[in-house]
Amino acid sequence: MKGSCQLKDIPSFIRTTNPDDFLLNYVQRMVLKLKQASAILLNSFDALEHDVLEALSSDFPTLYTLGPLQLLHDSIKGGNDEEVKTISTSLWKEDARCLEWLDSYEPNSVVYVNFGSITVITNDQLMEFAWGLANSNQPFLWIARPDLVTGDSANLPLEFLEETKGRGLIASWCNQKQVLAHPAVGGFLTHCGWNSTIETLISGVPIICWPFFAEQQTNCWFSCHKWGIGMEIDTNVKRGEVERQVRELLAGEKGKDMKRNAIEWKRLANEAVATPNGSSYNNLDKWEIGMEIDANVKRSEVERQVRELMEGEKGKEMKRKTMEWRLAYEATAVPNGSSYNNLDKVIEVLSHSAVGGFLTHCGWNSTIETLISGVPIICWPFFAEQQTNCWFSCHEWGIGMEVDANVKRSEVERQLRELMEGEKGKEMKKMAMEWRILAYEAAAPNGSSYNNLDKVIEVLGSLK
Repeated sequence: MKGSCQLKDIPSFIRTTNPDDFLLNYVQRMVLKLKQASAILLNSFDALEHDVLEALSSDFPTLYTLGPLQLLHDSIKGGNDEEVKTISTSLWKEDARCLEWLDSYEPNSVVYVNFGSITVITNDQLMEFAWGLANSNQPFLWIARPDLVTGDSANLPLEFLEETKGRGLIASWCNQKQVLAHPAVGGFLTHCGWNSTIETLISGVPIICWPFFAEQQTNCWFSCHKWGIGMEIDTNVKRGEVERQVRELLAGEKGKDMKRNAIEWKRLANEAVATPNGSSYNNLDKWEIGMEIDANVKRSEVERQVRELMEGEKGKEMKRKTMEWRLAYEATAVPNGSSYNNLDKVIEVLSHSAVGGFLTHCGWNSTIETLISGVPIICWPFFAEQQTNCWFSCHEWGIGMEVDANVKRSEVERQLRELMEGEKGKEMKKMAMEWRILAYEAAAPNGSSYNNLDKVIEVLGSLK
């Protein structure tokens, strides 16, 4: 990264002084494994990260940029199929009002606000963003997930709602690609996740950056200093700064310059996926050619390897390796006959008739394992997609309750009693048992997952 890059602009998971940091070591291991990959596919395009891609290609010659993927399917065979058009990466139910509401506004007059599916903020930060938007006197569409605020609902005061009545819409989720492409949207206040960054580039929309974690700080740096499409708000957000930047974004000279740059990046993104000479389009062909070495795979060979993975010694060995990071100590006696143990047999434990509940971080493996075991849960999500898994467990599937991030012993006590003895716990148990039935049906012969595995095997077997 050339230029005035600072420590804060480096991805959070490698910004550590601890050489034994788990995430740092995980990333290092993954980089080494990449050298063994037959292909590395990136949702980016050559013009966007030319210097970075050039540096990486010397170490990883089988690296291919195929992005923006959001545009690529429109340029390849089948891109106009209705089935393809329905594909979405969204995990949330979209509010159909958003596009209708935008229709009533002039071009480039609305700021769109969305911090993604994982970012959480404090109630104080919520208030600073809210009153900054209100004081800017600019129209806004704000996507505020129910779990946006740490340990609380995203409840905005009546005074704010009255102040912004008629020029603000607050929704729980939307189709972001469609919103960013709407002519009324003149700017985007974003956390700078990569999907959001790519989507704003292909839409030609300038941004205000408020990165949260992972690579978002780096995406923010590129947006502001390399691509010229963004401005950054300080981590310690203040309403006055939000107001100033929103006004500048929609009506200021810098905002106009950023808009021109954003439109230019939109053009380059479309060129990258265009036929027949776009860089990403051509890279897709190169990758497919490179895959021909393994294209004569037989259905029987795929079936054999799947069985080996699921049931054979190699599969068991792989499972043992993936479990190395888990608690590795021997079972240790603790008072009152309880014990600590390792986590090698989670499903067996969850399936035991004595287990009536599960206090969990809501990792996806644990979430799936509790669903197939019919066990209700208390959720205490930590990072990544765990907050989203928690939300689905509590609000969509009806099998969970959430403990506040700022955990207190009394709340743990109350929820454990409710889980094991209360009426809500009984309802959650009923729902968990229903999901157990549905999970087994999906994996049974003629079940949806069983049939989908057959479809995958057929696709792999037909590669030429």
